[in-house]
Amino acid sequence: MRFLLLDIITDDKKFREDDEKMLFAYGGHRGLFHNCLGLEHHFDDIVPGLSCYEMINKAKHRVLDRHYDGILIGGSIVDVDEHSAIKHWQKEVFSFIQGAVDKGIPVLAFCGGHQYGARAFTNLPSSVIRNPKGENFGTSSAILTKAGKQHALFAGCSRNPIFHWSHSCIVSCPPQGSIVLATHPFSDYAAFQYKSFIGLQWHPELGAFRESNYGVSIMKDIAHSKKAGMLKSGLIKNESEFNRLLLDIKPAPDSARIFANWVEMIRSGSLQEILARLIRTDF
Repeated sequence: MRFLLLDIITDDKKFREDDEKMLFAYGGHRGLFHNCLGLEHHFDDIVPGLSCYEMINKAKHRVLDRHYDGILIGGSIVDVDEHSAIKHWQKEVFSFIQGAVDKGIPVLAFCGGHQYGARAFTNLPSSVIRNPKGENFGTSSAILTKAGKQHALFAGCSRNPIFHWSHSCIVSCPPQGSIVLATHPFSDYAAFQYKSFIGLQWHPELGAFRESNYGVSIMKDIAHSKKAGMLKSGLIKNESEFNRLLLDIKPAPDSARIFANWVEMIRSGSLQEILARLIRTDF
């Protein structure tokens, strides 16, 4: 099977270089996702924030020709909330997502990708907002809805699966016709499916990496890189609170099941059937 990673983390080259260095031991962002999918699969990626328009357009045509079995969209530090000035490459991402889903291509998006999807399908600036409850960073449970508990994406997961979170914005208005799969104290729409698009507010690509104790090591590295920002935002007030935050980071092994289940849904062709069944059911 062939997959595409749509890398939207940032158009800031310096940040990207520093971030890749931090994740070097895990193969960088691309390595994390490739490991999650299984190395036997073919894997391509594009970086729209740093690529020319022609590159994005070429990838778009390959997607629309069904060259890829599925698309992954990672997180982003370039927000699309109601106060953000949307850049040209972000508009291209919206168009890219819309085109892929119009063709029925499975898309699995995390954190920023989850928010980009909501913005793409609603075309409403208010569909993504700066979270009034503040920043959410750490390990905590997603609360599966009735639909989520019945969804094949969460097959074999714990009743209240634990995942890693790192976000300041949230989806406030999912696309009309979507199914909410999970909630969280920081987000009413922590996961939703709209047609062939599934958006998750958490980061399963971190918890799926066994070599990091299912995300513990990676999350601690990320915490150190974000420490100054956490102090500035008030998420932590001092060194003692930061150390307590590190201690609260736990393994998130259910993350690996997310990827395995998604690949199996694609392999079996059941993704659209699942959505149709959920829509017919009163939740």
